[in-house]
Order: sequence, then C-alpha cells, then structure tokens
Amino acid sequence: MRLFFCFISLLILNLFEAKLQAQDLVFSQFFPSQTYMNPALTGFFEGQIRANAGFRTQWGNIDQGFRSYLLNVDGKLFESQLKGDYFGVGFLATRDEQTKAITQHNLKLNLSFTKKLGSEESPHFLSIGFYAGPIERTLNRSLTAPEDPSEFSNTERNIATDFGFGLNYQVMFYEKANLYAGFSVDHLLPINLNATSGNTTSINRRMNAHLSIKYRTAPRIYVIPAAFASFQSNSYQVNPSLLGQFELNRNEWQRIVLTAGLQSRFTSQNIDAFTLISRIEYASFFLGMSYDINVSELNTKTGGAGSFETHIGYIGKISKKIKDVLPCPNYKSF
Repeated sequence: MRLFFCFISLLILNLFEAKLQAQDLVFSQFFPSQTYMNPALTGFFEGQIRANAGFRTQWGNIDQGFRSYLLNVDGKLFESQLKGDYFGVGFLATRDEQTKAITQHNLKLNLSFTKKLGSEESPHFLSIGFYAGPIERTLNRSLTAPEDPSEFSNTERNIATDFGFGLNYQVMFYEKANLYAGFSVDHLLPINLNATSGNTTSINRRMNAHLSIKYRTAPRIYVIPAAFASFQSNSYQVNPSLLGQFELNRNEWQRIVLTAGLQSRFTSQNIDAFTLISRIEYASFFLGMSYDINVSELNTKTGGAGSFETHIGYIGKISKKIKDVLPCPNYKSF
C-alpha cells in the first residue's frame, strides 16, 4: 500500500518592502478541527450532526501572545436515500488574535459529497469538498506605527473572499483497521488585501495532507498513527502523532472512550515542539485537551511558555438503534 506523505507549513509573520506576509492559525488537535484542515471531511463522522468549539492560547506571557478560536457545525444529508452516499454541509468560523496587533476572522461554507465504493465487507469512500467565504484582517495601526499614529486611523480592516477544495479517501478493513488519507488546498486563488497605508497583506496558497490509520490490537484497544502536513510558500511543517485508544464501554448510547498520545512538530527550521494529547468521549460528547512543549530556541525566548488547546463537541445521532458490539473500527477520527 502506498503511504501518503507530504508537508505542512506554519506561515511566518514578517514585514519586507511594504508587504505583510500573513500567518494562518494552526491547531494541534486534528480530530475536532477536521473541517478546518480539509472541506472534504465535512459530514465525516458517525452520526447526522456535529457541533464543536475550540480554543488555543500560545505564548500568553508575550504581549498576550496568540489566541485562536474555532466554531464548527456540520451534518449529513440524504444518506439513507442515497444508500450509503451522502452530502455534507457545514459552517466554520475562526478567529485568530496575533498579539495585540493583528486579528483575523474566517467564515467558511463547506460543501462535500461522499461516494461509497467497494464491497460491504471492505467498503471504500471517496469524498470531495469545497469551501467559500470571507477573510477579514484588522491591523492595529497604533501599535505598528507608533512614531506618527496621527497619519493613520487606529485600525485598518481588509476583506477578501477565500476559496478552497479537498479530497479524502477512506478504506475500512473489516474487523481490523480503518484508513483515511486526504489532500486539500487553501487560498486557491491569490489573496491580496490592500491597506490604506499602502502595505499589502498577502496570503499564499497552502497545500495540506493528512493520513490516519486506526488499527485494532485487542477487542477494546486501538493504535492510531496519524500525521498532518502542509506546504506554503518556502516553509513547511509536519505533525506526526501516535495515539492509543481504549473503549471502556462499547454501548453506543453510553459509550466511553479514552484517547491519549504524543505528537511532534517539525518545521523547515527545526524540531519545534512535542504535544501531549488527551481526549475523552462519552456517548455523543467529547472533550479534548493538549499542551505543546517547545523544544526550539523559542523555549528560552518565551520563558518556557507552551501552548494550551482545548476542544469540546457533540455528535448527534437521529437513529435510536443501540449497538452493543461494533463490527469494525469505523470511527472517523484521529
């Protein structure tokens, strides 16, 4: 089987010749931010409707650091009528605060379609997704031009429309494993936000990829190697992870699942951080928490401060059928 491998980028914020290179926000936890990393994963869950929210804080001891927020609602349409195929539709909103100087809002409408392939014993699913929506960036001029703030208004707001698409392929191996891999492109069309000061905010195209394999090692125990990667401009970032999962209760409506593991982050410059990840799932609810431990030279410059991230969500199921024993590890999660 061909391994799916690629690169992930973390954009670097800098000013050069009156051009501002924008930085996209990055989440360490992939499971609750699936629709953010790939629109083809809209509706990609066991249920009919999903709602989740996330918060991330990074280097809070440096001028308030970076704060990121995520809100997602998505669901499936026509799954029973299409006999396994389905449409996914969702709404995604993010807010990214980069110290006190820059704030960025993204609103996305995600649409996807999933086609069921293969046999009932080993079904395959191919998904394609698209998104469209506005990007707004606000620049605090009183912080970026303190030498003569009277020349500018206190804030500059710039708005543009963003587009992207993605593909996802899932294979379910009955009784043993579930694999899915995907590719997506953010900022499909070039984005240039002209500011009143003459500067230009440019957001370069970003290519992402992800891979997850969920393998059953015992009746209630799974091992999940996974990776998310991206390439943007001249930078890349790769996030491999290894998680372990244990089902305390397999009854669908009182299901209790514990997940924990370690993730590392490699950038184009160095090994950046190690992340401790934990998640608990109870019935239709889940709560995830993680902490990034910096191991690069930023660890000294930031006083050892890392990044804390938490996500909470709900996956609703319309069907009231209760399954005491699940036939295969078909949960669509890292």
